[in-house]
Amino acid sequence: MSDLKAYMVHDGEPGEEALLVIAGTAREARNCAWDSLTDCEFILAKADRVTHADEHIAGLPAGIVHDIRIQRLCDWRTEGDSSCDGCGLYTMDGQFPLCEDCYMCEDCGHHPDCATDTTSDAREDG
Repeated sequence: MSDLKAYMVHDGEPGEEALLVIAGTAREARNCAWDSLTDCEFILAKADRVTHADEHIAGLPAGIVHDIRIQRLCDWRTEGDSSCDGCGLYTMDGQFPLCEDCYMCEDCGHHPDCATDTTSDAREDG
């Protein structure tokens, strides 16, 4: 079993310039993220545990998580992001767009009653 855990490292404002970091301790997470935080004194940097993200980081190496798919699975989002009506995950600033009719992401597919679901004909023919 790995001793690595997920942390959100930020400059005192969790919604501003937060980083998802995999580390063994909060101190290691802060040290790892230090060069990436801007306008922040090291003494003010905070590393908060993100326990619900631990299952998604299993097997990944220590360090800052740059993979947007992993960030999304860990419930990361950007300001103003919408969430999928199916899985609840966020659009990640438009990287995972939602259907304008059923508000579902591509991973979830369209709602069965969605007007823009062009795959329903293919399913019926197939």
